[in-house]
Amino acid sequence: MCGIFGSTDWERFTTLYKLNKDRGSFAYGGMYLYEQGPRVQKAPGDSFQLIGPGCDSGQYYMGHTQAPTSAQREFDPKTSHPFQFEHWRVAHNGVLSNSRVLAEEYEVDSPVDSAIIPKLLSIKELDSKNEVNAIEQACSELEGTFACWIYNEMSEQAYLVRCGSTLFANNEGEFSSTETGSMHSLKEGVIYCIDYAHNFIYPLSKFRCSSPFFIL
Repeated sequence: MCGIFGSTDWERFTTLYKLNKDRGSFAYGGMYLYEQGPRVQKAPGDSFQLIGPGCDSGQYYMGHTQAPTSAQREFDPKTSHPFQFEHWRVAHNGVLSNSRVLAEEYEVDSPVDSAIIPKLLSIKELDSKNEVNAIEQACSELEGTFACWIYNEMSEQAYLVRCGSTLFANNEGEFSSTETGSMHSLKEGVIYCIDYAHNFIYPLSKFRCSSPFFIL
């Protein structure tokens, strides 16, 4: 069980991290969005920090707390979130039941099921020529459970998707796998856009959700 979370405010982000670290303290992964571009941190264990001077002036902060998988028991940045392929970055909570089939079809060599998602997004984007349609097609092809934050470095757009796994959000542009305060559950099968310039998360499109079960 893992956790994902995000906020425009570093102090609030720290609070959300503390709420989600019980979901996984094997590793931490974060992406921090700045005007100059994103910064990514991957670290083993129960720790995280901002990187570089002026690091608390980010536009948006997204994080992931990782539990060890059955196939990967030692920390390795290559098998830790967020996963990247080309200009797509993804952090995922859940279990993909068709990851082996997809990994073979799309030639992804990783012991972690999440690694298939950014490559799948990239391939679907080539087919559709539209990043939202790419997310629709990619998520519709995933089976099992997932809650993800997705970031496209080309468009600088961030998205949320949910199918089975928990994911909550509030009216201040924050999200979390663990519910807190005035957060409400995001709907399954919906693509949400994170408008971090205006502290707003809103539904954008839909995809076919095929979760066989529910993960807390």
